[in-house]
Amino acid sequence: MTNLKRYLSLLIFEAGVATAVYLYIPTQPPIPQFATFLLLAIWPTFAWMFWTRGTALTRFLTAAAFALLLNLLFVLLFSYLPGFVSHTGLLLLQVILIGLPCIAALIKKRQIEWDGSFSWPLLLLIMLLLITRLPHLGYSEFQGDEGVVMLRAAAILNGDGDELFIHQKGPVEIMMPMMFWQTAGAINELWARSLFTWANVLAVLAIYLLARQWAGKRVAFLAGIFFVLVGFALAFGRIVQYQSFVVLWGTMALVHGTRYRENGKTYDITLASAFLAGGLLSHYDAILVLPALLWLVGSRWWYRRQVRWRDMVTAVAVGTSLLAIFYIPFVTNQSFMRTIQYLLQGRLGVDESGTVFSWSGVDIWRMVTFYNSTYFVVLLLLLLVWGIWQSVRQHRCAAALLYFGTPLLFYMFVVADPRTHVYTFFPGGVILAAIGAEAFGRRLQHSKGVFRIAAVGLGLILFAQGVYVTLMFIDHSPERQRTWAENRPPGFWVSWDEPPIYGLFGFPHQVGWRLVDDLISPDNLPYGSNEEEEITHWYMGYAPRSYCDDINTFVLLEQPWDLMPYDTEQVGTMFVQDEVWVNGRLTLQTLTNQQAETITTHQADGIQLWRTPQELQPSTYSGSNAVDKTLGNNQVRLLGYDLNHNLADADEELTVTLYWQALQPFDQNYQVFVHLIDTDLRAQHDGAPQCDFNPTTHWEPGEIIPDTHTLRLPIDSDLQNLTLQVGMYNLITQERLQFDDIATDSLVLDLTPD
Repeated sequence: MTNLKRYLSLLIFEAGVATAVYLYIPTQPPIPQFATFLLLAIWPTFAWMFWTRGTALTRFLTAAAFALLLNLLFVLLFSYLPGFVSHTGLLLLQVILIGLPCIAALIKKRQIEWDGSFSWPLLLLIMLLLITRLPHLGYSEFQGDEGVVMLRAAAILNGDGDELFIHQKGPVEIMMPMMFWQTAGAINELWARSLFTWANVLAVLAIYLLARQWAGKRVAFLAGIFFVLVGFALAFGRIVQYQSFVVLWGTMALVHGTRYRENGKTYDITLASAFLAGGLLSHYDAILVLPALLWLVGSRWWYRRQVRWRDMVTAVAVGTSLLAIFYIPFVTNQSFMRTIQYLLQGRLGVDESGTVFSWSGVDIWRMVTFYNSTYFVVLLLLLLVWGIWQSVRQHRCAAALLYFGTPLLFYMFVVADPRTHVYTFFPGGVILAAIGAEAFGRRLQHSKGVFRIAAVGLGLILFAQGVYVTLMFIDHSPERQRTWAENRPPGFWVSWDEPPIYGLFGFPHQVGWRLVDDLISPDNLPYGSNEEEEITHWYMGYAPRSYCDDINTFVLLEQPWDLMPYDTEQVGTMFVQDEVWVNGRLTLQTLTNQQAETITTHQADGIQLWRTPQELQPSTYSGSNAVDKTLGNNQVRLLGYDLNHNLADADEELTVTLYWQALQPFDQNYQVFVHLIDTDLRAQHDGAPQCDFNPTTHWEPGEIIPDTHTLRLPIDSDLQNLTLQVGMYNLITQERLQFDDIATDSLVLDLTPD
């Protein structure tokens, strides 16, 4: 048995190599995707367990979190290289990351001993995790923010490195699916979410481990059960978003901060710093973990009356170095100030007077009681209050108070629009609630009858919460978040009339987008839709989309994820060609200008759509007539334009399509003017780009914007003497942007190009 344990590392390394080699064999999905998950998540975890320290559970979670962090850091570094890293390079990188700890284990003959930390309650918790996280994981189509992430990942894989910095968040939610995608070759919703689900499972186990360190096994089990059932935790384990990584790495930072307080090992404070850096590479939310971590580290130094400067310098150096990999390029990027402005005004709600304090308690309550049953929230609040009282009275778990209180106070009194960021105070909150439940149970143990009644009551509320989150996040017939008024879970009381409108994530939603690309022929493009383009670009592969009246097809959704305005009169004159049904309900129609003999019905249930990065390259078409002039001190470039006819025909209308390319982020919205002039202004069209739909502040550097303008031609003019002038101006100040190399505020375009 000893020899078997000793050479287990060799078996793990061989499994990793075999998986990497297997990924070179052409196979159909989902086989390469499953192999990729093993290579990125499973084999590195077991390999790094030989290097980590502590109980088996501690070693497992540290190894799993560390392996994900290493993957992030190396892929982030490779993303800065021209053309990104190849499929072969990623496979070689994974073999190295698996091989290093395995070889070290072989040389030092390191072993992993079974120490009983994987107890039956923990195994029960893991089973509950799998039951709630895996079912119907691939049912939902990408929602808006997921679509943004996946399109940015595709852009980076196709050579556009700036996408990482204009994202306004940490890189983890782009890097993780991008790494999986490049390794597997093709991806769909299920596998794009797989690493985030893995991180979510690890995050719940990390909370269990942290609660066990702070308050024992019974509190750990209760905290784990509470967090498994928290609606935010379940929702964010089912989407391509950063939250699960913030909780995982933030909690693991506290796990090793707690170990450092106990043993003073440089190893633990260094890992705590590295994991905190990982959380900050996920999202700025992770900074809210810092007060609890500083308390853990500082309390050891305070009671021992000695500051370990070597430990402090080492930890700060490691954390700072990891953060510098992303944040130094980010700070020097032109998008950084735009991000700061968004955070200050869009999130914190800082006004012109500089006021930063606000009250978001009502919004938080509504969001929390929408993601969770009110009964569960009230139970947690009661147990939380008792847990806080017990912690304060017994002078223990101050770190838990900080882990809960810091994000709570921040999002309740500072952030004007907290939305689902309230997930940040639930990890500390469930630990304190579990402390309260355990203390209350001990107080009732002298009266078995009352204790049993309380236990049954607790079980019933937890069961009700399980039913609620199952109905809201796992069951999709019907999709209750979309049809709340008709299909809200019966028997669950709420204190508000309407659920939150904005910032909702993780709820099941499918309308049949996976079919639409095959339903629209190239002759029926461009298309329009009442769905946001972050979703349509993924499912339509950047097929030409228009927001003006030149559309040939309109994709009309019964319940779009985010409803976009459209011309109802124009769509009302079009004819239905196809109907798409999901779960027995009509979800989507395609309409064209030609009446169909029969309307074709399609069932979208069970349809899969696999995408490669090469299928998601934006159009680079810049018009048949080249211009290539910049405006506003290299702010934006006019690449070219198209005209719809020859002026000799003397048509009644002239349609001009300008092709703009943003070179820097816009901090103001500019109007586009298109003027027909002889000695006087004879016709004009002024407006926001893309028929008033796409303001310049929404443009991202590198993006090509086709901007169509239609002018009615003057009847009493000599058309050959007309000139076409174009440019941009600020709607409020009327100030025009200057063309950089011609020192004028308008550009004359040729109306009779070759």
